[in-house]
Amino acid sequence: MSEPLAITLASTAVSLVNGTIGLLKEAKESAKRSDDHDLKDKLSEVFDSVLDLKEVIGNLRDENAELRARLEARVKLTWNTAQKLYFVEGDQDPFCPSCMDLSGRQIRLHPVFSARVIWKYQCKVCKNEFFINQ
Repeated sequence: MSEPLAITLASTAVSLVNGTIGLLKEAKESAKRSDDHDLKDKLSEVFDSVLDLKEVIGNLRDENAELRARLEARVKLTWNTAQKLYFVEGDQDPFCPSCMDLSGRQIRLHPVFSARVIWKYQCKVCKNEFFINQ
């Protein structure tokens, strides 16, 4: 699904919920003039449920945006079979394969030098070490 379509669907859902809230407010005002307590109680319950639904839609919209961003970041990574590390095109610094594969997090590895030559990389998050094949 493309981004504009997702935004349109989210906006449509929020608009529907806002329209429903408006109608419920009108119904609630009408019910105030009524002596029917069951009607008042049910309208209050429906109103509360719609407000909960609006919150859930907002949370889903935020989660969707976050997942899309993570997916786009993942697509930019390429796997280097020889070094067994992830790289972004044009960037010489690798990313931790353990963090990426286990949690989808892009964590940049830190080089460890010996006689001014990189001989391994360390991940500051998962503490794994990745040795360079020389």
